[in-house]
Amino acid sequence: MSRRSRGSMCDGLPPSTQSWLLTTALLLCAGMSWAQRELTLQQGPLYRTVGTHISIWCRVSGYQGPSRQEFLWSVYRPSSPERELPVVSTAGSDFTYAVYSDRVQSGDIYVERVAGDHTLLHIRQLQEIDTGEYECYTPGTETPSLYGTYSGRVNLSGK
Repeated sequence: MSRRSRGSMCDGLPPSTQSWLLTTALLLCAGMSWAQRELTLQQGPLYRTVGTHISIWCRVSGYQGPSRQEFLWSVYRPSSPERELPVVSTAGSDFTYAVYSDRVQSGDIYVERVAGDHTLLHIRQLQEIDTGEYECYTPGTETPSLYGTYSGRVNLSGK
């Protein structure tokens, strides 16, 4: 008894095309995306003199969703490196930790939106307490979530 193979829509297509079609179909069925979120942050460590102005840039790419992304800036101080202190955000004023609220309200610390996917954190009058590891985080806007980098850190040392 012989077995007879049944024909398919892919018969006659080169093996590389058949493989590409199968991979594409599997990715679509699995709900995966081709894009990958990538957050890029200014390289450090950064050194600045107390009383001077500093700007730290942060950019995100490879995302899906609105062109205007939100950015949240936090600091981890050397005295307690595991404790996140929210500094400022493009998402709203209620993000700021109490220690920074007066400086954020006065404009001494603020976020400048350069583009929908790019911001600068500004500290106009650098103080000793500003020393630490700064984190830029951008929440995902994709459904389902993409793989990739959603945050980055840079060390700032005030002199």
